[in-house]
Amino acid sequence: MGNVLVTDLIDEASVTSDENGVSAVRKFLVDGLTGSASGRLIEALNTPGVPVKGQTHPDLNGIVVKSVQAVPAPMSPSKAFVIITYSAPTFNSQTPSETATPTYRMSGTVQDEETSEDKDGNQMVLNHTKTSVDENGDVVETVLPAQPAKVSVQRPMQYFQCDRPEPLPFNYNKVHDFVGRVNSVPWRNFAARSVLCSTIDVDEVGDRANVSYQFTIKPVGTWDVRLVYIDPETGAPVEDPLEGTGIKDFRVYPEADFNQLSV
Repeated sequence: MGNVLVTDLIDEASVTSDENGVSAVRKFLVDGLTGSASGRLIEALNTPGVPVKGQTHPDLNGIVVKSVQAVPAPMSPSKAFVIITYSAPTFNSQTPSETATPTYRMSGTVQDEETSEDKDGNQMVLNHTKTSVDENGDVVETVLPAQPAKVSVQRPMQYFQCDRPEPLPFNYNKVHDFVGRVNSVPWRNFAARSVLCSTIDVDEVGDRANVSYQFTIKPVGTWDVRLVYIDPETGAPVEDPLEGTGIKDFRVYPEADFNQLSV
C-alpha cells in the first residue's frame, strides 16, 4: 500500500430516523490506490482511517457500522468511494464480549397473587357480633371468631431483558450461579433483593454465544416473604403482632451479586 489519502466527505453524510430507530450514512474518498480493479476496492476497504464493522459512530451514540461498501470513483482509477452505513447494533454486528453494553428491553404486566393484606400491609380480618333473643326474651350478643380474609389481586410485575453476544466457550456456570437468585446488593438502581434472575438463555451460533439475561422485578418491596402468626384457636392472624416475632420478613431466595454479570 502506497501513499493513500482518506477524505471524509462530510457534505454527503446523512442521518435517518424511522420506526427502526436512528441510522446514518457516511461517505469517504480514498485516493492513491494501485493494482487491479478489485484489488483497489479491497485496498480502499482496508485503508487506515476508514471505519470498520462494529465501530461506533463518532457523533451518534448507540449506532455502529453495519456495512462498508467500496465503489469505483469515475474521476480516476486510483480513487474509490467508501460508503459506511450505521444502525443499532445486533447480535451479528457486535463483537462478542462479556463486558460490552447489551441491548436492553423492559416490559410490564400484572400477575395473579393471593394476599391477606391490604394496600398498606395491614392484615384483613373480619369481625362479627351475632345478636339473638333467648328463651326469656333477652337480647344476647355473641362475638363470633375473627375471620381472616384472603383475596386474589393483580400485582404489577416488570420484566427486564439484556441481550448480548459473548465469546465461546460460554461460561455455563453463570446459569447455576445466577438463575433463581435475587440480587444481593443494589443493581442498576434496583434495591437489594428486588430483582430475580429468571432465565439465562444461550444460543451458540458460529463464533459466538447469543445470550439473553431475563430478570423479574418487584416494583414495590422485595422478593422476601412476610409472615404473620396465626392464632391456632381462631385460625386468624393475631391482632397487633409484635414486629420481629409475631410478624417477620424471611429471605427465601438465594442471593448473588448481579454486578458480576456486567449487564
